[in-house]
Amino acid sequence: MNQRTKNYYLAKIMKQMFLSECKGLKKSGSFQYTLGKVYYKKVDKQLTIEITIKSHLFKFTEKINNSTDMQ
Repeated sequence: MNQRTKNYYLAKIMKQMFLSECKGLKKSGSFQYTLGKVYYKKVDKQLTIEITIKSHLFKFTEKINNSTDMQ
């Protein structure tokens, strides 16, 4: 398995960690984790998440519903 693939799976784990902790945050901002940084931005009912691990950037988009709504 190459480094980009490993970092992709780490980014997916970081995304899930962020989603479990994101209640009550501002509409945009960032989180620093041990392995990298998570940048997020909420626009309407969509959450854009960008995760950087070393030189790799991974982008995810999540639809916000009642169970994941950021207040």
